[in-house]
Amino acid sequence: MIHNGQRDEYIAVIENYTLLSLEEILYTWQTLKELLDGGEFEDFSEIEPIGPVKKEFWWNPRWISIATNGGGDDICIDLDPDEGGKIGKIITFWHDWEQREVIADSLEEWITATISHTDH
Repeated sequence: MIHNGQRDEYIAVIENYTLLSLEEILYTWQTLKELLDGGEFEDFSEIEPIGPVKKEFWWNPRWISIATNGGGDDICIDLDPDEGGKIGKIITFWHDWEQREVIADSLEEWITATISHTDH
């Protein structure tokens, strides 16, 4: 609510990712949903989950992108985890690679880990 993403879209704050504004989050979701509804992901390989991520979907409409590298790869909040997973965990989404990895159990954990990592 304070920052609404990043002010400078050319500086990656977290590894090579920039934080999305609310408008960019909505735009990314709508674009991926249109691709899903249009059958664009039907012939893609089955994903390779690392952690409790559902493997039935190349992209799941309940994955909400919160950061991007600008090339189609995102960090997402997973609102539809596989069995044993937590709602709200943080996962990777790669546009051209099958791997989906749980990188944190919550947004708070991900932000804390990111801050701790950048302090060193």
